[in-house]
Amino acid sequence: VFGNGDSTSYRGHTRPFAFPQPGHTITRVDGRVLCRYPDCRKCAASPEFAPIHFDCFVIFRQQCSVSASAALNRLWILAAWRNPWRGAQPIYLSVPVVDKDTLKRISGFCGLPRLYTLPLELLEIIRQYSRHSLLWRCIPALQLADYVSAMKPEPLLTVPLRELLFWERSGKFERVIASRPPLQTLRLTVNSAGISKVERLPGPPTYVGECTSRSAFIVQDEASISKVVAQLKDGRLRLNLPISLRTLPIWNTPAPPSLNLCKAYPADLASCQTIYTVEMDQIRGITFFFSSGQLFGIHIHRSEESYAMDTFSRNFPNRLRRTVVWIYLPISQYDRIFVLGIREALQSRDLNVLVRTELIGDIVIGLQSKGDVKDRCLAASAPVTMIYSEPREGRPVRFFGAHCRPPLDQALPKPFRLEKPGSCPIDDDAYFSWAPLCGVSSTLVFYDQNTGFCRGILFRYQNGGSRAVGQCRLHVDPAESVDRPVRLCFRTSSCPSRWNRTRHMVQVKFKQGARTNHTEKDIEGWEARPMKGLVKYWFTTESSFLVVES
Repeated sequence: VFGNGDSTSYRGHTRPFAFPQPGHTITRVDGRVLCRYPDCRKCAASPEFAPIHFDCFVIFRQQCSVSASAALNRLWILAAWRNPWRGAQPIYLSVPVVDKDTLKRISGFCGLPRLYTLPLELLEIIRQYSRHSLLWRCIPALQLADYVSAMKPEPLLTVPLRELLFWERSGKFERVIASRPPLQTLRLTVNSAGISKVERLPGPPTYVGECTSRSAFIVQDEASISKVVAQLKDGRLRLNLPISLRTLPIWNTPAPPSLNLCKAYPADLASCQTIYTVEMDQIRGITFFFSSGQLFGIHIHRSEESYAMDTFSRNFPNRLRRTVVWIYLPISQYDRIFVLGIREALQSRDLNVLVRTELIGDIVIGLQSKGDVKDRCLAASAPVTMIYSEPREGRPVRFFGAHCRPPLDQALPKPFRLEKPGSCPIDDDAYFSWAPLCGVSSTLVFYDQNTGFCRGILFRYQNGGSRAVGQCRLHVDPAESVDRPVRLCFRTSSCPSRWNRTRHMVQVKFKQGARTNHTEKDIEGWEARPMKGLVKYWFTTESSFLVVES
């Protein structure tokens, strides 16, 4: 569906079409070019569009009890004004829990009449494995039809944002009274339906570690948004930004940390919209997505069940996915991160993420370093608050840093050692990781589902720490767990690949049983090593190579 020139009313809708990949395209729908190129000037001058699943659109129109024109006009405001302003990047919030009353309505004609009787926890697990099914998309379509059928339309009202004292969705707004100077800090709350609340605060709130995935927040001094206009219609509110203001920072905390207390690299905050704070003591791991040595995405694992496929799918178009590696940083509940940093290769500008934990020690995440490097310390004491920006689709992360708690003049930690893994055996641009084999309590080997070769290994140690090598794609690739292993068995092979390169692959198995202190190799090429020394692991998107050093 698309709107008029100022996006305040419905103008029309297109025929159904396949949603395009990011970038320029020559595909036309009803005479219009389907373009998803970031910051495209032609798109900025065209009417605003809001994409809707065709089957959801059909269900919505069938279930609305008002006229078609009234339903489409109200639908436009609800769909387009989910974005806090025109051109805002998508804000990824947690999905609301399943509405059982609506599920009861549809489960009968879906052939699942007892589905709605399941506990919410089971429904959420089922939805997680089938979230794009029409069954789940039908629920918000029906809810939207019910809401549109019952709502009373309200006329458009335009007010400078600086004149708003308070507003809450579907309620009346309060204006600033001239005789009473208003509080100078504004906070806007955003949820999955758009801006839900505008309020004023005595001053910038103090960050206390509160983070949420259910809402997002814009906190600004009144002077910085003096030219921003608020549009109100049908119980909704949207911002109209001046040309000089491209975006406003959106945080996952109601009290964003002061940027004066943050150290970051890269630190291009002006080009960032959505910024996340992460209390690293409260999470179970991080998946870093790298491509060509650059950090392209981050997924936070807040539980052992979390998996990063959703972040991968939304951040990377098809053409980029084949160049992306997943690097998992496990954070044991018994361990603690107390140093976070960045290593920059001065010649290539490749980045490594540097992490130091209490139980595991130093971890270097990224391409194998070559040439001169420069290390930057972002945080040097626990608890560490990591801050990063949501990248534009197909673009690298533009802000990565940490919030530094007082005192700010903390002594620098001891330097991270420069890894010297030796010559890279598989590719000039390979990623490198390593782990000790002593003191391992269990292993989890991740396999490529198509070939059966090893993608990565997660080690858990007797002291409570964890370390990963290779690509450990939790709950994405099949994995095999072994408790108290005594031998590492591996076999490497190779075959020709594209562009006259050689593809290397490794098979890995951990064995239990009687301990052994000697190395064995059979006629099939399998090598068995005792759990001593170090395992070194080089990998790219299609190759992997393992070496055990005493």
